Amino acid sequence: MKRYLILFTVLICSCSSYDGSKDNLFYDKIEILFDGRSQKYDTRGEFRILITDSSTIQKLNVLKNESKPILFGGRKGNDYSIDLLYQNSSTGDKLFIRILKNIELKPTVIYGAGTIFDGSHRNESLVDYVTSIIKLDAIKKYNGELTQEKYEELIKTND
Repeated sequence: MKRYLILFTVLICSCSSYDGSKDNLFYDKIEILFDGRSQKYDTRGEFRILITDSSTIQKLNVLKNESKPILFGGRKGNDYSIDLLYQNSSTGDKLFIRILKNIELKPTVIYGAGTIFDGSHRNESLVDYVTSIIKLDAIKKYNGELTQEKYEELIKTND
């Protein structure tokens, strides 16, 4: 029985290719994926935003470490979800962070693939900064369904 428990634990821990450390401040490439799931954030598929500005990357590296664990968080993301894919080009380390926003609840931050072993966190400064990068208010005000192309046009007009 102990062998199965050890095998199960190893299997769960090795399932994700995003095994980088949250404390690592040397991620140099960050991709943001936004998926609006409610009528307020009506999107067709995910939007991809590649962060290349070094000062923005540095700030995202610092802000990700300011999370506070919470007992219960909204883990469905039925309003929207934002995925942050951190990568260190020199070491190959990757870190996956998901921001889930349920209707009527504050956003929940989850580090890792979102299994039952990944705890919920609160990090308002990270959420506020990421939502300002992706122009969440402009997405919310947009009439109609947004595609990646329309989103890129919207971003250009709101800069």
